[in-house]
Amino acid sequence: MDGGGGYIMRLVPKTLISYVPRYEDLRRLFHNVLSRDYGLENYNRRFAIRVGRLPNKIGRVWKIYSEVSTTPRRLFEVLEEQRQRLIEAGKLYGDPIPPLKFEY
Repeated sequence: MDGGGGYIMRLVPKTLISYVPRYEDLRRLFHNVLSRDYGLENYNRRFAIRVGRLPNKIGRVWKIYSEVSTTPRRLFEVLEEQRQRLIEAGKLYGDPIPPLKFEY
């Protein structure tokens, strides 16, 4: 996606549940477009994977959609896959998991 200033922002590989922008891209964007610094601490705080909170959110989504008769079964499969990935990653990396763990 064009992040302003005529350059393209790249996405990191998929995290446990989503995609996040690369720190370097955000840092440049903030500097070039907003004339502001974007610190690593801010990036980590905003994009960390909060392992302790997300399984509960997944449970709430599951409950809502389980009451909708037209919800595809695949949604529940994906939610369960995400929940399992979060649990396993929490064991490996702790909580929260910094987004830079997913960069290559």
